[in-house]
Amino acid sequence: MSWLRRRGTAADAPSPLPRKLTLLLLVGATYSMVAGGPYGTEEIVGKAGYSGALLILILTPLLWSLPTALMVSELSSTLPEEGGFYAWVTRAMGPFWGYQEAWLSLAGSLFDMAIYPTLFVYYLGHFLPSLASGNMKNWLGLGLIAVCTIWNIFGARAVGEGSVLFTAIVLGPFVVLIVFALFHHSAAGVSHAALGHADILGGVLIAMWNLMGWDNVSTVAGEVEKPRRTYPLAMAAAVTLVVVSYLAPIAAVARTGISPNEWTTGGWVDLGRMIGGGALAGALALGGVLGSVGSFNALSIGVVLIALGPLLYFLSRRFGRVAARV
Repeated sequence: MSWLRRRGTAADAPSPLPRKLTLLLLVGATYSMVAGGPYGTEEIVGKAGYSGALLILILTPLLWSLPTALMVSELSSTLPEEGGFYAWVTRAMGPFWGYQEAWLSLAGSLFDMAIYPTLFVYYLGHFLPSLASGNMKNWLGLGLIAVCTIWNIFGARAVGEGSVLFTAIVLGPFVVLIVFALFHHSAAGVSHAALGHADILGGVLIAMWNLMGWDNVSTVAGEVEKPRRTYPLAMAAAVTLVVVSYLAPIAAVARTGISPNEWTTGGWVDLGRMIGGGALAGALALGGVLGSVGSFNALSIGVVLIALGPLLYFLSRRFGRVAARV
């Protein structure tokens, strides 16, 4: 018995700590929440032309994304708690305004996230058009929601691992597109017409939508490994990755002579066909499918933690005060 007391038993051994989000996983989750690939930037070129689009995608991150990313970096490092910005507002202004922040953000996220099942079905339609029509598109959208719900049950680390994988697969075809575009200065069958009418404000608004969502990653702060070190590095890497992945394909395609008028919503697939043929178009369509899955999956865990934020924060404060008295 003395031997057992000295050595302990398997049941007495401490349970392993839950595996948390590392730097790479947090970068992947952030990229999926904010971008999910260059999809959605097409209309910036269509409205502002190549030069205008590149200028917008340089200035908008500096004035719009970087300040938010720095705020997330600082506050998530200081207050690494579940619920993210709910905890920030509650700490600063009290539980009433924290509650308003949580549920207003939740309502806005639900409307924003509705676009991803739609994009998922849209890009699937490039392979089988029948999937994007009738009741089938509704069932496919519900299927995406169900799969991501199950995925989120396994926790933030599982979502982060999936985000890294999706990011790598999504960006792969764009690397090929850039290479083809750089070596095909005048792609066959493309239009060289100039942009008919510039809409700079419209391009800026689309860029702002494509460069928002940085605060969503704060909701998983309680599940991040060494948050004081990880968040600043992750935000710097994610901002760089988003900006480069937006700028590089547009700058490369600008060399081909394709008219800005060809850039429409979902137009990356058509642009890929013009530059690299059907195989590249198919890869870009597949990237659109997986990018939609990755973004919806990553944003889902943020929505869950926004909804649970008030409860988790209340319980942590309540039991923390009880423990302090004991």
